[in-house]
Amino acid sequence: MKELNLNNLLDYKEAVEYFANNKIDNVLSNSGNEHAIVIFDNIFKTAERNICLYAQDIFSNQNVVTVSPSYIESLQKFLSKEGTNLRIVLKDYDEINSCNCLRDILKQYYSKIELRKNRKGEVKIGENSVHFCIADGRMYRVEYDTNTRKARCNFNDKNAVSKYQTVFNQLFEASTPTYL
Repeated sequence: MKELNLNNLLDYKEAVEYFANNKIDNVLSNSGNEHAIVIFDNIFKTAERNICLYAQDIFSNQNVVTVSPSYIESLQKFLSKEGTNLRIVLKDYDEINSCNCLRDILKQYYSKIELRKNRKGEVKIGENSVHFCIADGRMYRVEYDTNTRKARCNFNDKNAVSKYQTVFNQLFEASTPTYL
């Protein structure tokens, strides 16, 4: 396989799609909004059962990633599959000022979604606050620089996902249920 060119978005999309569809255990680096959208799109497209997401606030209109048509469409397709669920813990969630179209679409699948507001504080790896998404016990995207969206992802690393799942479950249990 050729060297992954992070600067060519088309090459990056093709490579990520290949890793996702073939469930390849390989760490991929990504940064910026465009790369984040590509990774989330592929996680949502290839997930078969469950997705867990810890983030700042996915419902803000200022969030370039979560308002992208690709993000919304692939998440909607995931939720439309039988037997799927989505669990979300948000660091900040302003129900009153939340006006993102993603929220309106997710309301259609309210029975498959559990949304909680974090009461536990930030999740950190070392000194860095992190956001992360895990799926089906094998896929992850961990954003270790939330300003530049620098992240690592893997489409088949059960050991790493197990650790993130433990962290997510603790956050989820300590968080306050809220509604879309």
